[in-house]
Amino acid sequence: MVFDHVAFIFFPDLTFLRIPGRLVWPVFAALVARQLSQGYPPERYVKRLLPFALMAQPFYALAFGFPLLFPLNVLFTLLSAALLQAGWGPLAPLLSLISESPRASS
Repeated sequence: MVFDHVAFIFFPDLTFLRIPGRLVWPVFAALVARQLSQGYPPERYVKRLLPFALMAQPFYALAFGFPLLFPLNVLFTLLSAALLQAGWGPLAPLLSLISESPRASS
């Protein structure tokens, strides 16, 4: 996904450079879904994803010209899946709604 963002910022007219990065998101989502469906503790995903999502957010907002807290980067979308599985109720869908989907940054 980093490759996709770098290509978007530095080479916006060369869309073919973004293809490798665009292939990563469905793989990440599928792997998280598979692990969670097989009983992997969602709390471990939360503990691992949250720091990276928070660290990436200022750089993401700066790179794409967004305000600092909206939309949230796509790591928060993966985090919302883990929170939903962990039973965090309405926080998980809300987090997903204020996160940017991968297609919206194109």
